[in-house]
Amino acid sequence: MTNSSDPCCLQRLRNTAFAALLCTAVLPLPVFSETLRFAAQGDIATLDPHAKNDRFNNAMVQHLYEPLAMRGPDLKVIPGLALTWVPIPAKNGTSNLWRVTLRPGVTFHEGQPFTADDVVFSITRAQSPQSHLQSAASELGRVRRIDATTVEFDTRKPNPLFVETLTLIPIMSQAWAKAHGAELPGNLSAAQETYAHRHANGTGPLRNAVWKPDVSLTMDANAGWWARANEGRATGGSLGNVTQVVFQPIQSVATRVAALATDAVDLVVDLSPNDRAYLGSNKAMKTVSGIENRIIYFGFDVKSPKLRQSTTADTLQDNPLKKPWVRQALWQAIDYATLQKQVLKGEHQPTGAMVTPLTTGYAPALDTLPRFDPAAARAQLAQAGYPNGFALNLNCPSDRHPVDEVLCKAVANFWSKVGVTTRLRLQPKTQYFAELEKTGADAFLMGWGGATTDAMYSLKPLMHSAASGASASAGVAGQFNYGGIADPSLDALIDQAETEQNPILRTSLMLQALQKVKQEAYVVPLYRQAILWGMQTRISAAPRADNRLEIFRVRVQPDKIAAP
Repeated sequence: MTNSSDPCCLQRLRNTAFAALLCTAVLPLPVFSETLRFAAQGDIATLDPHAKNDRFNNAMVQHLYEPLAMRGPDLKVIPGLALTWVPIPAKNGTSNLWRVTLRPGVTFHEGQPFTADDVVFSITRAQSPQSHLQSAASELGRVRRIDATTVEFDTRKPNPLFVETLTLIPIMSQAWAKAHGAELPGNLSAAQETYAHRHANGTGPLRNAVWKPDVSLTMDANAGWWARANEGRATGGSLGNVTQVVFQPIQSVATRVAALATDAVDLVVDLSPNDRAYLGSNKAMKTVSGIENRIIYFGFDVKSPKLRQSTTADTLQDNPLKKPWVRQALWQAIDYATLQKQVLKGEHQPTGAMVTPLTTGYAPALDTLPRFDPAAARAQLAQAGYPNGFALNLNCPSDRHPVDEVLCKAVANFWSKVGVTTRLRLQPKTQYFAELEKTGADAFLMGWGGATTDAMYSLKPLMHSAASGASASAGVAGQFNYGGIADPSLDALIDQAETEQNPILRTSLMLQALQKVKQEAYVVPLYRQAILWGMQTRISAAPRADNRLEIFRVRVQPDKIAAP
């Protein structure tokens, strides 16, 4: 490895163009030029920061684009592109207005200055109907420019989660987006792309993204990143020494592990619990693990008069999943003990709750699991009017979660044993989610969670009935309620909690809503997802509770240092 502190040796760096940038940057990158090669189960879906709300996609794209507020390694909210946010109280003591002061001196990767105009543009763009962040962005209300470094938000109603919501909306350059005809995000479900789908220009720690779908994504470190000052203390943790990252999607976990074992990659995520022992036995490799702030669950079509995916062989005249007794029977037919032993391998944690202990609104009582009793499940199905069972489709992605395929095969077997003929449909995640959004499904596998630590981020988009009408917030409630849940009493609890200023009462309301979701079995929680990464011993990387690989914190120990 070349010592880049010697100007005479810069020409020997692997990337001479980047070496020149190192020479001229006010805030230089680390001494050694290091490339991180890592692999995950699936590819990103887009580089457009508002076109897809997906955990992995968000984690990668937010290395390029940044929000106004960000989260430190402990998930606590800290300043990002905004320095401060201050509520402006009204005479009645409530506050619908927030004054946000922006960080000065920040530039986008292509040189455009970051100003209040970019904030107004980005929030408005994220609120558009085709945006996957519409639900969250709309909660910020109207935003207007006060001056170049100040904006004001009018949330229209009290919003206890205003600051948390700021962490979810990445900021784009208005001038760049307009110059390239990307004023709105493309609709990926309709295969609509804009320039921003394959190109990026943010303010984040990585830049120069080159994406070859299903092949690779490469990005370089941003030598001019504002957070490099003071050794990165503004980010809540130390910075690493990675100057380039090369990401490869590798669907097969066995192939990912083989790539790590042969030193073809430095780090792999989305590992199977079966791989821990093997990696631990190799002195050149190691694992890091934890429990993610994420719930994997089944959703059901509880709205359609008939099952959407019924066939001509099905004789049902109605949709059994509309009845809570049927959903409860399906839940009772799941053998969690067998899942834990044979599928989850003791790594992932079975749960009966739709939120984790990190979440405001969680209570241990939510975590109880139904007693596994196939006979009782059969009897309940008979009482619901299906003594001979029925047939349904179970739809699952094959490359989204570490054990999604084997999990769905196991549950399909459980349900078939109680008389519910379960046709398993496995699809790559890109095709799976596009179909789910467009046509729905009988029963479907989903994951939800991440950096958000409040139950409202699960209740409002997943369990609230879909909004309608001409109000400014229409269309954002129930944005990911693919099962069509529409329960007025549940909506009322969610709506009241959404604006409640008393934190104790607000938490109580959210708990009541979660208890109702559980009682009605609108969804079936399965497990809290485990984080399991494997890496070469020369790599230092630690996951956050939202399973985010922060590439700018990764440290690569050089194999050797070349003589100057």
